[in-house]
Amino acid sequence: MILAAALIAAQTFMTWGLSEDRAHLWMIFGGVGGEFYLSAAMVCLFYFEFPEKFRWGSCRYIVLFIGAASFFESYSFWKKVKSGVEGIPYGSMIHGEDEGGGDMNILADDYHWTQHQIVLTYNHLADACVAAMIVIYLVFNLRLNRVFYPLLARCFSVGLTTPEQ
Repeated sequence: MILAAALIAAQTFMTWGLSEDRAHLWMIFGGVGGEFYLSAAMVCLFYFEFPEKFRWGSCRYIVLFIGAASFFESYSFWKKVKSGVEGIPYGSMIHGEDEGGGDMNILADDYHWTQHQIVLTYNHLADACVAAMIVIYLVFNLRLNRVFYPLLARCFSVGLTTPEQ
């Protein structure tokens, strides 16, 4: 419920609160950024239990594989770009590197992002997605693993009990 409320607030702000230019920047940034946060979300969905009508059982492994493979490919590519092994992917997928309408071209030309800013921004996004996946894994693993229930109950109940009268 909290996540849904936060997403509604973000959507409302981005729809009516952002200028057209700033909204365009977010759309361009989200093109490549979506490779990270959407595939990370697919990995995190592995632990989410949908209602029984959805029949999420075996399909969740396929979604996990697709999300993990996509995330790993994007993550390793941008780490290679950061180390200088690969170059920033200018141009578009359809018309090649010579077209100036690619996401990286627009960030560099229209919004004056430097190559350093582009590389660091996408690498920081990748690292943030890894951290989020680790947190989600730990939260769901600790929540679902019955071995940790007594330990968690003991840790969180310290000082919360009231003395009997």
